[in-house]
Amino acid sequence: MRANRAPGKTPSRSPAGDIAMQQAIARALHVAIQLEESGDLDAAKQRYEQILRANPSQADALNRLGAMAGKNKEYDLSARYFAEAIKTEPKNALLRSNLGIAYLRSNDLGNALIHLKKALSLDKRSVIAMYNLADCYSQLEKPQDALDCIEKLFKLSPGHKRGRRLHARVLASLGRMDEAETIYRELIAEGGNVAAAYRGLSSIRKYKEEPPELADVETLLADEDLDRSEKETLHFAAGKFADDCGQHDRAFLHFIAGKDQYEDKFDIIAYTELVRGMTEMMTPDFFAERADFANPSDRPVVIFGMPRSGTTLTEQIIGAHPRARPAGELTYFNMAMREFGFNRQRPDRFLKKVSTIGPRDAARIADGYLAVLRKQSRTADRVVDKMPHNFEQVWLIHLLFPGSSLIHAYRDPMDNCISCFTNPLNEAHNYTGSLKTLGRYYRLYNDLVRHWKSVMPDSILTSRYEELTADQEGRSRGLIAHTGLEWDDACLRYYESDASVRTLSRWQVRQPVYKSSVARWKKYDAHLDPLKEALGDLYRDPGETN
Repeated sequence: MRANRAPGKTPSRSPAGDIAMQQAIARALHVAIQLEESGDLDAAKQRYEQILRANPSQADALNRLGAMAGKNKEYDLSARYFAEAIKTEPKNALLRSNLGIAYLRSNDLGNALIHLKKALSLDKRSVIAMYNLADCYSQLEKPQDALDCIEKLFKLSPGHKRGRRLHARVLASLGRMDEAETIYRELIAEGGNVAAAYRGLSSIRKYKEEPPELADVETLLADEDLDRSEKETLHFAAGKFADDCGQHDRAFLHFIAGKDQYEDKFDIIAYTELVRGMTEMMTPDFFAERADFANPSDRPVVIFGMPRSGTTLTEQIIGAHPRARPAGELTYFNMAMREFGFNRQRPDRFLKKVSTIGPRDAARIADGYLAVLRKQSRTADRVVDKMPHNFEQVWLIHLLFPGSSLIHAYRDPMDNCISCFTNPLNEAHNYTGSLKTLGRYYRLYNDLVRHWKSVMPDSILTSRYEELTADQEGRSRGLIAHTGLEWDDACLRYYESDASVRTLSRWQVRQPVYKSSVARWKKYDAHLDPLKEALGDLYRDPGETN
């Protein structure tokens, strides 16, 4: 980001020269901002970059470029711009807040927390920092901390709409569905951007009869002025309402329309190369040659699998044990993989960096993870990390913690894919944008997990969703035994836990084990030929058994 300079002293300038330079930069900034506000973003970006070539630490230009990168969802780049600006203005509360938000959007919750708290220490009345700190606590599954921030937010900004939607989400995560529903209905009655409120309302309970909200949402969707994001959100709300009350063709039309709002940018060819490269490199010899990387801790319990495969249910069962602590979806290994240059579009760089990992790197990463687990609990014998996409990081987890409990949450491929397709997963899951891409992605995930099981056969327990729902106690006992804990009957009453649940189907996890999601895909069978073709031999005809 900094311009290259020849070694040696920076040439000195006279005070008059400095003033002239500052005036020139101010004029250039004014022009760049005008271009940006007029919509000529490319020209504005070029102007900001010209300013930085003259003065690499110019905070206003860095801040503007960071904001532009954030709008393009280039959150890592956005964070780098803001971090560079903070070097010049470390006590600028707005820059701190912007950096925290960039980390939050990139799912780096630890750094987001640090900078959002710092922003509030610099400006206790920052509404945007307070809202995003509450959101960060919510995503860290610290609901009481989130509620405390929301209370402060409402004192700063009474009636803050985004804050109220967040309030409803946090209440729902604690099982306080009636309170959450009241807030969602109030927001809908008030008007404005109600898409998120309808989606929240659809997610907190099961609707056995057609709710009037379904027709209301479809009426809203007729508005041609809706933006892409609102359409997506409303289509998924309508799909959930229709699916609940058995109108499956109507529901699927909404799900298809919701996915049409996605930008299908996922490069399945590059991801194929990544999986191939990982399986070729990470052989038994790879692990044997690095046996000295091992940390002796057996605290980690790592649940991985496709999204919507039962990772939350598995976590809740284990987390209900009095000697275990559910930690939700920890992003630590995502961040560690980024350090190695992990990029699904550039597997060559990542694999080259992996080959250079040494014992010091391993010890530092392992110690960092244990520190994260200690923040979750200092007393629990086991801490449960249920980040689904840890299936890409299993090699690193096993390398560092061979004594950890690895659990693969597995669900019938058709049911798993349909659940991914009919839910509005975030942009990190843009492989769900079409049935064909989703099916091809599932095959690659399956190939990768099969490889892990072949090179570490005694370390991974597969927890099959269908078997868990059919024999809750038997399969739950197996899960607890795999973690090395003694059995406790509290694991059968996981739905009574006070732990926060941050999942798309909060009401489901608050129920005893249910079987209604098994073979759900058959309700949509007439629409699924592209998925069946992409899954190939992983698709099983209805007459076949597991």
